Amino acid sequence: MREIVLGILTEARVPMTAYEMLGRLRDDTPKIAPPTVYRALNQLIASHDIHRLESINAYAACQHDHHQTASIFSICDACGATDEHVDETAVNVLSALSMRNGFVPNRQIIEVHGQCAECHGADGQGADGHSDNGHSDTGQGDTGPVDNQQGDAVEPST
Repeated sequence: MREIVLGILTEARVPMTAYEMLGRLRDDTPKIAPPTVYRALNQLIASHDIHRLESINAYAACQHDHHQTASIFSICDACGATDEHVDETAVNVLSALSMRNGFVPNRQIIEVHGQCAECHGADGQGADGHSDNGHSDTGQGDTGPVDNQQGDAVEPST
């Protein structure tokens, strides 16, 4: 079941909820129950093959090889396209900000909402402006400068 769920999420243009996943799985397995889907999703999260996007209560396949830092997700509110970025510097800045007051973070979920280039009207990066996942995927380290609360620019790692 894990492989089937991962395959569906990998082919999806946008993140999917558990019940959207259930609907897709019922095409081939009509009697499948929600606990089976949630069990597969939880196993895939534990193995770092997928991510749960908290703000939209949906799941997306990991777009990067297994990484040791939190992902930063850009989520288009218009079309649902989601890009995953990995930037250790940005994650470290957020951790440092949290720890200033003695808070010790144990996990980070970083989701940025807005509009993708295509929905915003900017020129796309390919012929149609979107890659197979529904959005231009420019890869690792492309998050741009991140401003902290003091207004200092922090350049992403390369």
